[in-house]
Amino acid sequence: MTPRASLFKAHILIVVVPMLLAASSLLLAQVSSAPQESPTRTLEELAREKFGKLNPTELRVVRAAASGEVAWGGEEIDQPEGKTDAATDAAYHKPSNNPKNATEYDWRKGRSVRADLIRWLCENEERRKLVDQHGIDIVGAWIDGAVDLSYLHINFPVILRQCRIPNGINVTSAEISDLELAGSWIGEDLSGAPGQEQALNGEGLAVHGNVLLSNGFQAYRQVDLYGTKIDGQLYCTAGNFSDPSGNPPLRLRLASYL
Repeated sequence: MTPRASLFKAHILIVVVPMLLAASSLLLAQVSSAPQESPTRTLEELAREKFGKLNPTELRVVRAAASGEVAWGGEEIDQPEGKTDAATDAAYHKPSNNPKNATEYDWRKGRSVRADLIRWLCENEERRKLVDQHGIDIVGAWIDGAVDLSYLHINFPVILRQCRIPNGINVTSAEISDLELAGSWIGEDLSGAPGQEQALNGEGLAVHGNVLLSNGFQAYRQVDLYGTKIDGQLYCTAGNFSDPSGNPPLRLRLASYL
């Protein structure tokens, strides 16, 4: 190759390489500036695709699951008036958010969340990635249907506080971060949940944190924790357990706690 040919190729490289770098930079800038879908939007879209129209409470549940916030069953008048702990505590203790004051008409009409929606948020790895580490946290809602989380591996807390869950909860052989049911009333009407014989069926459940059945928790049928493993604590302070069928209201045989 002659010196002139080599010099000509060198000039081509000098011109072409900067052009390629400039084009790459422009492409990267366009990609980075393109609007990105937020996790809340994505989870909401998936929920709408699955369930169609979401009622206002269900919409709050989906958005709060993605953002790590609390989903309040009631409308704005029943929610905290500010972001402080004092405001949240005040809202939590409003009579309108207490399940003992709930009527099926008012709560089922205005605070209803389909139990299938709660399972749907927990059962698929793609959706679980879109749920914040604080998990599902619902206060003062009517859960329509039996909450079936059996055999699921859930890497975030499931918190249903001061909710009415008349058809009960099934967490048989599930693995979960935390299960909090403080102040909730469960198992009032198992006739609408075929195969559900306990208010809470937790046989073989594994919990990496705590289980809260306290602070006004009310079970109208047996709470079965047979063979449950809890790495944290089981709190039952101010919890009420009953079973008119004559079964032990709280079954803890062979359960283990660390």
